[in-house]
Amino acid sequence: MTIRSIIELLAQADADLPDNAAGLISPADVRGLIKNLLDTLSPAYGAIQCSGVSKVLSASPVVLSPFTAAVTATVGYYQTNLTNGTITREIGTAGIAGATDFFIADGAVEGPNNDLVTVTLFKNGAPTAYSVSVTCQGTGRPVEWNMAGIVYSAAPGNASFDLRASGDAGSKIFSNLDFLIQAQAVRSFV
Repeated sequence: MTIRSIIELLAQADADLPDNAAGLISPADVRGLIKNLLDTLSPAYGAIQCSGVSKVLSASPVVLSPFTAAVTATVGYYQTNLTNGTITREIGTAGIAGATDFFIADGAVEGPNNDLVTVTLFKNGAPTAYSVSVTCQGTGRPVEWNMAGIVYSAAPGNASFDLRASGDAGSKIFSNLDFLIQAQAVRSFV
């Protein structure tokens, strides 16, 4: 069946399921609406993890990669790429008008005392409004960070997400990285 927006599902219900005074509702109409509803509301995730990676930072953001494990990738929704550190939403061809993605990212970073590190969520190669900054505490003292949010796309199409870090120049060690994207079937999924 088809992934649809909530608005599209409501329109399908109105079109396919009249009040039935004339017996116009067929089992196929009901079955089609239920299957589209289930496709729309089914949980869908893409998640990757990395136990540790070292990156040389500067003011220009660098992609946090490679990741070491693909936790999940719901076929037809998300694809993960450990080497590139990306999670790609693949539902643009499903005919929906847009998409809402919920994300969670967390980990720890270790670097010279008082060095500033910023981790930013990127979408299709461009920074989003989501970022978190931490101040390093020195060798052997990783500082934990986390961020979460909802990224909405009004236009149809696939989207690729990754995490990038920037900050004071020098080598930083990132550990216990978790990055998850989840499809959100909400009314803004229009």
